[in-house]
Amino acid sequence: MPSLPKSHKEEIAPYIADGEQVIDAYSIVDELEYERATETTHLVTDRRFLVFDKETNNGRISLESTYLDSVGRVEITQTPSQEPDETTLMVAGLMMVLGVLSFGLIGLTESELGTIILLVGGLSIAAIGLVIFVDAFNTEDGSVSITLQTATGELVESVTFEEEALEFANSVSRAAANAHSTAAQLQKATQ
Repeated sequence: MPSLPKSHKEEIAPYIADGEQVIDAYSIVDELEYERATETTHLVTDRRFLVFDKETNNGRISLESTYLDSVGRVEITQTPSQEPDETTLMVAGLMMVLGVLSFGLIGLTESELGTIILLVGGLSIAAIGLVIFVDAFNTEDGSVSITLQTATGELVESVTFEEEALEFANSVSRAAANAHSTAAQLQKATQ
C-alpha cells in the first residue's frame, strides 16, 4: 500500500476486499489538546474512497467508505501558497534602515529636543518597519480540496489537504473516472 503509516497498513488491510487495488493514499496527523492526536489516512482504491481515523490516545478506529461508481462529480480546487509581497518587504526594509540611520544623526544635533526626536522617531520608524516586515511573511499556505458528489449533486465527501496532496487528489479523480468506465463495461457485458 502506497505511503501509509506502518500502523495503518495492518489495520486497513482487513477492509480491502480481495482483488481491490489500492491506488494512492494520503495521511495526516491532527494534534489535539490534552496530548491527543488523530491519525487520518485517506485512501483511494480502484473501487472506493476510504477515510480511516485512529485516535492515538484510546485506539478508537473509524472507517468511512464511499463507492466510486456512486460518485457523479469530482471537484478538485487547488489554492497555491501566497508569496510575501516584495513591495511591502522593500518598504519595511527601507523603514528599518531609516530608523537605524536616525541614530547616527543623534550625534550631529546640538539640542536635547533634537536628540529626543531622532531617538523616538528612529525607534518608532524601525519598530513599524519590523512589524510590517514580519507581517509580510504571514501568508496563506496552499491547499487542495476534493469534493465528491453524486450525479444529482448531493455531497458525498469533502476534504481539504495541504498543497502537497495534489497528486493524491488527481488519483481520486482518475479512480472515479475509471470506476465509471469499468461499471459501464460490466453493464454492457451483462446485457
